[in-house]
Amino acid sequence: WRSVISPGSFTECGRLGIPILTARLPVERIRERWALYEAGLDEGGHDAETKAHLLEKSALWRNVYVAESDAQAEDELSALLLGTREHMMHVREAYNPDDFEIAPETLNPWTDPAVPDETAVPYVLETGSIYGSPARVREPRQATRRNIHVIRRSTIQEGFMLDYLIKGGTLVDGTGAPRRSGNVGVKDGRIVAVGSIDEAAKETIDATGKIVAPGFVDVHTHYDAQVFWDPDISPSSYHGVTTVFAGNCGFSVAPLVPEAGDYLMRLLAKVEGMPLQALQEGVPWNWESFGSYLDLLEGKMAINIGFLVGHSAIRRVVMGEDSDKPASREQLDAMKALLKQSLAEGGMGFSSSQSPTHNDGNGQPVPSRAATPEELVELAGCLKDYPGTLLEFIPSVGPFSDERKQLMTDMSLAAGRSLNWNVMIVTRGTKEIFEAQLTASDYAAERGAEVKALTFAQPVSLRINLWSGFGLDSFPGWAEVLALPIDDRKKAFADPAVREKLVRGANHPDIPLALKATGNFKRMLVEETFSETTKTYEGRVIGDIAQEEGREPSDVFFDIAVADDLKTTFLPNLGGDDEESWQLRGKVWKDPRTLVGASDAGAHLDMIDTFAFSTTLLSSGVRDHGLLSLEEAVHEITDRPARFLGLKERGRLEAGWHADLVIFDADSVGKGPIHTRYDLPAGAGRLYCEAEGIEHVFVNGQEIVRNNQLTGSKPGLVMRSGRDTETVPIPANQ
Repeated sequence: WRSVISPGSFTECGRLGIPILTARLPVERIRERWALYEAGLDEGGHDAETKAHLLEKSALWRNVYVAESDAQAEDELSALLLGTREHMMHVREAYNPDDFEIAPETLNPWTDPAVPDETAVPYVLETGSIYGSPARVREPRQATRRNIHVIRRSTIQEGFMLDYLIKGGTLVDGTGAPRRSGNVGVKDGRIVAVGSIDEAAKETIDATGKIVAPGFVDVHTHYDAQVFWDPDISPSSYHGVTTVFAGNCGFSVAPLVPEAGDYLMRLLAKVEGMPLQALQEGVPWNWESFGSYLDLLEGKMAINIGFLVGHSAIRRVVMGEDSDKPASREQLDAMKALLKQSLAEGGMGFSSSQSPTHNDGNGQPVPSRAATPEELVELAGCLKDYPGTLLEFIPSVGPFSDERKQLMTDMSLAAGRSLNWNVMIVTRGTKEIFEAQLTASDYAAERGAEVKALTFAQPVSLRINLWSGFGLDSFPGWAEVLALPIDDRKKAFADPAVREKLVRGANHPDIPLALKATGNFKRMLVEETFSETTKTYEGRVIGDIAQEEGREPSDVFFDIAVADDLKTTFLPNLGGDDEESWQLRGKVWKDPRTLVGASDAGAHLDMIDTFAFSTTLLSSGVRDHGLLSLEEAVHEITDRPARFLGLKERGRLEAGWHADLVIFDADSVGKGPIHTRYDLPAGAGRLYCEAEGIEHVFVNGQEIVRNNQLTGSKPGLVMRSGRDTETVPIPANQ
């Protein structure tokens, strides 16, 4: 760009076809100056396409300075401006010829050497600066952007055509503001206009009677492996999700060394319920650095995706088979160096887990569980030098001890970043637990940190089986049996002595309340069976079968599983579908200490259906139970998570922002029936459901879903921290 202020410069740059950057002009005067630029473009004889391109690239310069208070910002910015003006005057005197004279009409109080600093600096503060506390800066900055996009749009006439005009819809913009009727114009990946639009478009979509909203944002997924065999990132893309974060719980697949690949595959198969054969056949495992992993995915994704750097992956790469032990000073320094390198290459932050339910392919605790609090805090501290990053953590199961609260607070303060933890289960029976867990946010806030809880959009519906054993392996005595080869495992489960030991473990008094239902065989439903001899039990409660046949519920459980080669799907009775639980859930969604969206999409493929969190919230939360207005629900899955993650210009229907959009029918949006779909590599299956009521999904201005069918477009961005995200300050840093 050429920086221009005087009227003649606008005209001349237009004639020469030079992109312009406007500085130190009030917004209300920009329209007239850009009109001069447009006249210069006409005078220069540029074709319509070049003219439209140059007008779109017209830019506005503003000094933006944020400090703790308005007064501090004004003082510090004024000092910087004085230095800038002194340098400007020196350059003018030192590098212009002796006979150089400035045309008086080109001067203003800032550029005129005859004007004292006492007058020049306030002039720039008023006309070329946005400064003050975060609260004071935020709205003028956004308003300036909105106004400039309106001005730019009004100057572009001949040759301008929208890519898409979404016409006649009901706009729910993501901010929580009331819905309104209007149109949305999309061009070159951006929303260029919202409201009344007259421009022609290459394609017009009639959205009459439909909701037009920003694309949905999913904070917690595990698509790290699936992206290789399913770049459409289904089923999330069908459910209106346009941006996801993966690499959670410490389980990224990068960085990588050859000897760590097999271990990480088996870890993911065990702890995240991904079929091992699909991981072996569907993922190349041929990268090393975090950046090279991201490069493999570039340009191939249907939706936007960012990846956290996982603690267990880093520990395994650095420590090898010693990753189940405390780290030495040298090993911790090596982990810190590797984490910093991964963040510099685009990692979105750092994730870790200390959950007792997280065990590797050998039935042993995942590497991150061997970390001391000091290791976690030091690794978290690496983030402070890398903009646009955040922390994700699995602290434990059940109420948090004071030590856990302090650990999360210390991690947040060391990083200077927010920390979100997964997952808070909200039911009538867990009320005391989740209310106690929420005090971790209060504890952190009192000390200047930020800790938020992720929570589900629905009752927990957890499917278990003895093939993967996830969840069950946290019971005393179960892990070593579940680590056996399948044939040996079947023999063990058939042994009365082993059964007795396992039943004692499932009823151990120290098991957290949140997991107790997983070991209550009597109340379990036999959801799906896999042999003729067990087919008659499908859809029945184990307690009823036991009473009818005069057997113990635990024996019924093990007998059915062994007959099915351990593939039987059981559904523990976790509760939470009663009206009181739904009302509690609605209150928690609105709580500023929480975020909706613990979807776990891409993981636990045989266990959970929370991947459909967006359509579930809009149907069950809004339409069925009336817990949120539609505007509130859209806000909870668009702007709120986008602002928390620091996503740049995503999460709202706003001119100038990225065109991530979803068009849906508020009366029918929801999720279809849950079923097993065998579409993974090696023919492996996964739980799946179709989206209902989602008619169009756009990512970066391109349509990826139309009437529940993929279009084949792959406009998704492989996001990098700092480039695609910005730092969200915690209270201690504001």
